[in-house]
Amino acid sequence: MHLTPMFANAIGWDRLGIDNKKIEDYCYAQESANPDIKKALGWQSELIDLTAEPLAELVAEVQLKLQEMTTLYNIQDDYAPKLTTAWININKPNGRVLQNNVPHLHPGRFFSFVYYVKAEHNSGNLDLESPMRDLLGYAIPLQIYKGFNPFNSVKWTVTPEAGKMVIFPGWIKHHAGDNNSNSDRISIAFNADLQNLNKIYYPDTKN
Repeated sequence: MHLTPMFANAIGWDRLGIDNKKIEDYCYAQESANPDIKKALGWQSELIDLTAEPLAELVAEVQLKLQEMTTLYNIQDDYAPKLTTAWININKPNGRVLQNNVPHLHPGRFFSFVYYVKAEHNSGNLDLESPMRDLLGYAIPLQIYKGFNPFNSVKWTVTPEAGKMVIFPGWIKHHAGDNNSNSDRISIAFNADLQNLNKIYYPDTKN
């Protein structure tokens, strides 16, 4: 029998060999420069400057991974996604719930990235949910499976490690777990958006 994996979603990860200390210092400097009365319990930045010098190595690596994903999805050059936004998450040990801790999507974003600047053991996993999660859970009890594979899984879990990057489509619901370690978990999230969508011709379906 011929089997064709169909309707797949690509999730990628890599470990980057870049100067993490420089990036960590930058993240803490941004936190210090933008006071928040609750930051002792956790902090999330506004959008950060993608041209900032301490981020140069990281942004270059993100661009390379973005090109790989663009090639995988076979996107025409005119519409190729472009890196547009990024922000910092600092989850304190046993700290307050931030937006990254709540299951969410990135509406209108084609690819999303998470890079771990700092992460100790038990600092909270990243859970990515299958778009079919509710349907599979309704139709098929998870208890029937001997084990999980790309055809029956409803969740993919990433263990944070300093230097690890994760890439996934923006329509994949995801959330970060609570930080139960003794140290901050620092991550930087990026979004990449399709370009020139205004050039796409949509036939008039009213006639």
